[in-house]
Amino acid sequence: MYGGKPATKIRNHVMGHLQQLAQFSLPQREDFDESLDRDEVDPGQQQSSSLAMVNNTASAFYNEGQYEKALEWGKQALAEEEKSLGIDHPNTLTMASKIAHVYENQGQYSRALEWYERVLAGREKALGADHPPTLDSVKNMALFFINKEEIRRH
Repeated sequence: MYGGKPATKIRNHVMGHLQQLAQFSLPQREDFDESLDRDEVDPGQQQSSSLAMVNNTASAFYNEGQYEKALEWGKQALAEEEKSLGIDHPNTLTMASKIAHVYENQGQYSRALEWYERVLAGREKALGADHPPTLDSVKNMALFFINKEEIRRH
C-alpha cells in the first residue's frame, strides 16, 4: 500500500497526466519534437519519448470519448510503432487493440472485428496461443460479439 487509498491515488495520478496530455495539439507536438532535437537527446530516446507522447495522447482522447481524435493519434502511434518495432511487437499490437476498441465504441463493428482479428493473429504468432495477452485478445473478441448481439436485440 502507498498510504491512504491506493486506487484513489493512482486514479488521481493518471488523471493528472491525462489532463496534461489532452492539452497537446498537433502544433504543440511538433514544438515538442523540435525541442527534443535542440536538446541533442539520444535518437532512440527521442523516438521513444515522442512515441510515448503520441500513444498517451491517443489514450487521453479515447478516455474522454473523443474517438475521432483518438483514432487520428492512435493510427499515428501505430504507424510509428510498426516502423520502429515491427507489426507483431506486443506494443504495436496493444495500440492496434486500442484502435479496435475505438471502432467498437463508434459502432463500426466490421472495422472493429478486422482490428480484433489482426491483434489476435499477431499475438498468436508472436507470443503463442496460451500467452496472457493472446488470451486477452480472445476475451476481447468474445466480449465484442456479446456486446454486438445485445445492441442488436435492443
